[in-house]
Amino acid sequence: ETNSVVGVARAYCSADTTQSLANRLAIIQSRLLDAGSAIATPPDESSTAKTARVHFGASHTEDLEHWIDEMDSTVPPLRNFILPSGG
Repeated sequence: ETNSVVGVARAYCSADTTQSLANRLAIIQSRLLDAGSAIATPPDESSTAKTARVHFGASHTEDLEHWIDEMDSTVPPLRNFILPSGG
């Protein structure tokens, strides 16, 4: 579900000004699939080759955190907590 929402966001990034964001969203989609593969491959029951293929390195998380910090610095600080229900 998360991957499809990210895909919809990518579809709205067709303008040249948002190409960088579209590229990042494509990477995020790929990493979501990687994370799912890692979760679905139990290390105790899988071969070394399989666990190596689905390894999810810390650098992926660090990249995402950097992108969040970068984008967060461009908007004013939140003054209120936003509830998912809109309330």
